[in-house]
Amino acid sequence: TKYLSKANGGQSSARNFGVKNCSGTYIGFLDQDDEWYEDKLEKVVPWLANNKIDMLYTDSDIIDGDGKVNYKKMHQNHYFGWPHPKVCIEDILFKDIMVMPGLMTIKREVFERIEGFDENLSGYEDDDLFLRLFESCTIFYLPEATLRWRIYGSNYSFSHRMLTSRSYYWKKLI
Repeated sequence: TKYLSKANGGQSSARNFGVKNCSGTYIGFLDQDDEWYEDKLEKVVPWLANNKIDMLYTDSDIIDGDGKVNYKKMHQNHYFGWPHPKVCIEDILFKDIMVMPGLMTIKREVFERIEGFDENLSGYEDDDLFLRLFESCTIFYLPEATLRWRIYGSNYSFSHRMLTSRSYYWKKLI
């Protein structure tokens, strides 16, 4: 374990900083209030033996502030961000993506090639990253829940910064 510190530049900046300071072939993310399932790596790593896979993403369960599961397999059972896997650009641009960083395992070289997270985004940075990955690499969907995604009323997804970021992201898309 290595502890790193930097001035607060937002979540995109923090993630990019972490990647710049790691040495692995693959990278994965875990936000402060989410939880990987204990067997996430056991489910994901065997698929990474296929060198054609540049990014793998999985399904997720949604939990509340107390850790209670409210939705099992949000993609497969509840159709969040449907369809999965994403097969065309319209699946990304005209529908919710619902692929958070904690669901992604990415070849580090691919992440660096697309220049990581856009540090101007502090919300929708995951959609932006997924779109740029979709356009430039091979993505594989594993329909297994490997993350407990925590959603509760006061979390960041509902903030003013998120709304500002949404406007920036839409301008970027246009």
